[in-house]
Amino acid sequence: SVKADVHFLNAVNFSNQFETSIVPVVNIVNELAGVITMVDLLKTLGNFSGANEIGGIIVLEMERSHFAISEISRIVESNDATILHLNTTTHPDTGLLTVTLHINKKEISAIIAAFERYEYDIIFNFGDEKFENNIDTNYRHLMNYLDI
Repeated sequence: SVKADVHFLNAVNFSNQFETSIVPVVNIVNELAGVITMVDLLKTLGNFSGANEIGGIIVLEMERSHFAISEISRIVESNDATILHLNTTTHPDTGLLTVTLHINKKEISAIIAAFERYEYDIIFNFGDEKFENNIDTNYRHLMNYLDI
């Protein structure tokens, strides 16, 4: 069980650790105060992660030693955007850090271009892209191909 006064991520961890669909909640004297269902946890986790906010998503991959939140924030903010949510995970096999950014803009091509200029490895992005940027991307891919 989890205590009633702990952060909901403890309940998420409990649910994952013990593979349960409900998490018992107890009060200070360890009496059952209620339960948290998987649906409740998923809704709360979605709200916590900003899933209901409009914007683009950029996923970067890097060595843990290269992770600098100040630099990532500077790159995003220099393109008149803000980070709504940032999450990091470590790949168990490679040890590489995966950084997921939720940006307050749907048009993220300028931000992606800025990350590419600073040689960040972008493994996924989701957002609107202007037509001119599609042409530029195709041109860069062609130049990379011809460079081989």
